[in-house]
Amino acid sequence: MSISEVPIGVAASRSKRLAEIANYGGAGQIERRHMSQLENGLSLINSAKKWENVLMRILRHILRQLNHEKTVGELDADDMWTNRLLPHCCV
Repeated sequence: MSISEVPIGVAASRSKRLAEIANYGGAGQIERRHMSQLENGLSLINSAKKWENVLMRILRHILRQLNHEKTVGELDADDMWTNRLLPHCCV
């Protein structure tokens, strides 16, 4: 399995486990620079998960609008961006 095929949650839990090993010692002490790389990786994973949630909210909203017999041109952009998405994505 390549790194791109690993689900985000699995990659995060593996990175967390490696960080725990580094903090408490264990199978070979992980050097500080490796810890920094792990922290950067976790940050990227968390950011990707946040954007995945935002994009899924947009998609669900568009699908709801389409199910109410509106065309893409008739979507209520103000409702979609200001009322529904921005409060959730700008934490």
